[in-house]
Amino acid sequence: MVVIVIVSNTARLVTGSLVRKPDVASFFAGGAATSEQQGLTLQRCGDVPIVLLVGDRLVT
Repeated sequence: MVVIVIVSNTARLVTGSLVRKPDVASFFAGGAATSEQQGLTLQRCGDVPIVLLVGDRLVT
């Protein structure tokens, strides 16, 4: 699964950037609405295949 940034509040993750962590594929497969992985919060956005990633660890 490829994860691409749609929008960000930091210039270090611009629109179109690839996100290589966390494991979003396993998050979707697990079926949970919310998950904590590697210091990040993952939140499903309804039934669409979009995940909200929240946390400082995305920017390294």
